[in-house]
Amino acid sequence: MAWDSCLIDSNILLRAVLRDYPDHTLVRSALTKPISAETILYFTHQDIAEFWNAATRHVKENGFGLSDEDAEREVEIIKRGMRLLTDHCAS
Repeated sequence: MAWDSCLIDSNILLRAVLRDYPDHTLVRSALTKPISAETILYFTHQDIAEFWNAATRHVKENGFGLSDEDAEREVEIIKRGMRLLTDHCAS
C-alpha cells in the first residue's frame, strides 16, 4: 500500500532525530520506505511543541536533556526533511 502523504507524530520525530535513543535505528529504518516512495511527510506546530518539551526536559524528569541550541538544530532538520501541515480554521 502506497501513501501520498503521512503525518509524523512527535514521538516518531524524537526517535528519528535523537541518535542516542534505543529505537533510533528502528524508526529511521521504518521511515526509509515512505521517503523512498516519495511520500510527503508532514509535521504540525503541536508536534514541534511536544518535541521541544520532551527533547529539552531534563533526563531525570523523563526527558532527553538537550540544550535549547541542540533542540533548535534538530527542529531545523525536521523542517528541512518534512512539510508543515498548518491548521485551517473557518470562522
